Amino acid sequence: MKQQKFRRFGEGKSLGFKRDMGGDIVAPHMADDGVAARHAMPSDDQDDDYSMFVTTLVQTEATASTETHMERNFYDDQEHVVKAVNTGHREGKHTWHASHYPHRPLRAMGNWKHDYKGLGDTNMEMLQSFRDEASQKVDDTDIPKHFDWRSVNGQNFVPPVRDQRCGSCYAFATRDMMQARLHILLKKPVSDRMSVQSVLSCNIYSQGCAGGFPFTVAKYYQDMGAAGDHDQPSTADSHNDNAHASLASSVKPDKVGCHKEAKPMARAWEYKYVGGFYGATNEKSMRRDLYDHGPLAVCFQVAEGFGNYRGGVFRQEAALPRQDHYGRVNHAVLVVGFGEEATGQKYWVVKNSWGQDWGDKGYFKIERGTNQLNMEGDAVAAYPSAGATMDTPQRMSLTQKLGQELLEEESKVMELGTSKDEITDDKPWHDRLP
Repeated sequence: MKQQKFRRFGEGKSLGFKRDMGGDIVAPHMADDGVAARHAMPSDDQDDDYSMFVTTLVQTEATASTETHMERNFYDDQEHVVKAVNTGHREGKHTWHASHYPHRPLRAMGNWKHDYKGLGDTNMEMLQSFRDEASQKVDDTDIPKHFDWRSVNGQNFVPPVRDQRCGSCYAFATRDMMQARLHILLKKPVSDRMSVQSVLSCNIYSQGCAGGFPFTVAKYYQDMGAAGDHDQPSTADSHNDNAHASLASSVKPDKVGCHKEAKPMARAWEYKYVGGFYGATNEKSMRRDLYDHGPLAVCFQVAEGFGNYRGGVFRQEAALPRQDHYGRVNHAVLVVGFGEEATGQKYWVVKNSWGQDWGDKGYFKIERGTNQLNMEGDAVAAYPSAGATMDTPQRMSLTQKLGQELLEEESKVMELGTSKDEITDDKPWHDRLP
């Protein structure tokens, strides 16, 4: 596969490239000379005076014809993006294909608008050295080439796809991680699904429908615990399979009262940024923790083109602009697996919260190992303990390789022709404390 090339921010100034008020790289109108660039997907409520002409940007490995338009809402011009991506896909230039969807403004995903400042080459090199050092300490020799928590030992450990009704992506991603890992810990589905509503209504570390981060939700799960839907129903935000069923509710999700008497069904007895600290997350550390403990909550940057993803392995052509000390992100999702195409292209399997009508039944694949859209920048892992207290033997070990144990159990079942219920273990997972 052709080596991916990234445009460094700062190059192309002579052509008129600049940052807009939201920190996105944009280009003014140009002659029809085949120049292509990329900027992040704008929100539906951009400043009224933002009337700059920009060039439509699509994934490309070579020069491409462009369509110029007045930029207001990305989805207002999605026809050109879909056509360009699918044309390139048919010609073998793109590894993914696109489709049309109803409007979904980025602001509704919890995007925070503020000025961005570059780290500078010295600081960027220092950050990359941290990641490289952390990556070198990870032993991945026992990790299989393909792994997906939706199908391990005959079980699907991942909660169903839902459609967020407000800027609650971070709540869905972290709840799904916690619920999936509790399922893995107990080796059976949880009796009651965890409540997304409790994160929106009760979590003092986030901003409800205005957005939040998986790391602070994990802290909430440690301090206050994860309530079940029985005690704090999640009917205000979508818990329906249909992508548009959530519109039936007229109550803004974060305006629902907090049921303070709700008893936790689990807690996060430990949580962390994968890699050890913010900035140290890397592809190997993510695979290691995902394989050993379960799905990961990850923040990334939704850029133009991604919103129209229908299938294949998403791969962006240009690097995102840097910002001061933090990775550029505006959406949170759940990484559930990884694999590799016949062409050798590596990918993550990721669950979104835009309903089952989007992407590949609510999921997408994105290229792995190249930090696409900052997907490998700040993964968060929480380690559950079952019940209202962390003082319990039913808690997830930090050192145990649960994915490997499940695969070995599955292998035993296949070899012996017995049911998995007949396979016993002298030491249950939850009794092996770190």
